[in-house]
Amino acid sequence: MKKGLAMLLALMKRLPEYRDNQNAEIWRRTGTARTLRGAKVLIGGAGDIGSSFALLCKALGAETMGIRRNVNKPAPGIDSMHSMEELDRLLAECDVAALVFPRSPETDGLMSYERIKR
Repeated sequence: MKKGLAMLLALMKRLPEYRDNQNAEIWRRTGTARTLRGAKVLIGGAGDIGSSFALLCKALGAETMGIRRNVNKPAPGIDSMHSMEELDRLLAECDVAALVFPRSPETDGLMSYERIKR
């Protein structure tokens, strides 16, 4: 999970863009860097992996929302639990979406182009 958090932070700080610009000898800002402080992080799949990721995000000041089959079962690090039926609404509300659902007929093909654009 630490690698996942490191990748998220690199994306939020726009490090891949800065690396590409440096390699191309382009010296300009690429935009505003963001942090997890105050961000809404949606974690699809609130089992051990999702909960571990949620705890890391919370440590950096994020609000966490989880999705799981049993919304009445709490998970460490998750501030609010939601059902799969709420996915589209939550994608519109969140700043970050981390999906660690187990593979199943319900999750195969879950992230369409339209959902990813959100």
